[in-house]
Amino acid sequence: MKRAAAAAKINLGLVVGPLREDGRHELVTVYQRVALADRIAVARAPELRVDGFPDDTLVRRALQAVADDGVTFAARIQKKIPVAAGLGGGSSDAATALRLANDLRDQPLPEEHLDEVARALGADVPYFLRDGPQLGSGDGTRLEPLELPQDYWILLVIPRHERKQGTGEVFAAFDARGGAHRYEERRAELLSALDGVRRPRDLAALPPNDLA
Repeated sequence: MKRAAAAAKINLGLVVGPLREDGRHELVTVYQRVALADRIAVARAPELRVDGFPDDTLVRRALQAVADDGVTFAARIQKKIPVAAGLGGGSSDAATALRLANDLRDQPLPEEHLDEVARALGADVPYFLRDGPQLGSGDGTRLEPLELPQDYWILLVIPRHERKQGTGEVFAAFDARGGAHRYEERRAELLSALDGVRRPRDLAALPPNDLA
């Protein structure tokens, strides 16, 4: 059995653009982990099973993606990250389960394969396979390391008994009110603010359609 923490994330900056042909939105965002975390345990098992969080779908799909040749996995999720709060708990759980299960394989899959699986699971999932802050572009899965200060505290305030709308509903409302207006200008402002902390590529020099 292997165990690990699955940290939450916040978006220190987020600029959302138009809807893409693949059904996701063009965006630029700054991903940052926080100390709040779920706990994930994964072990080999006779059948695929996920315990501890009945609403899970992503962890199950992650385990299915790395099961092979009769090797299946069981996972237990200990939830600490509030659900549907924009903190990436489901994505983090899936990425953590994916990595733990892969480590338990007789022949672990290469990182490139895990990245492909993560992108198929969701736009935030690949971020949780990386270390440190990242600049996300395209649909959020194209990642570039950032060198950001880490010596500060973050206070999360989540109203009791409140639950945000599903991501699909939020983006539908965004599209309905024309939220992508001035996307290029706002994107450029965010990238300009990050000058000096990006490495090694300069995304500001790329046209938006090259970020897909």
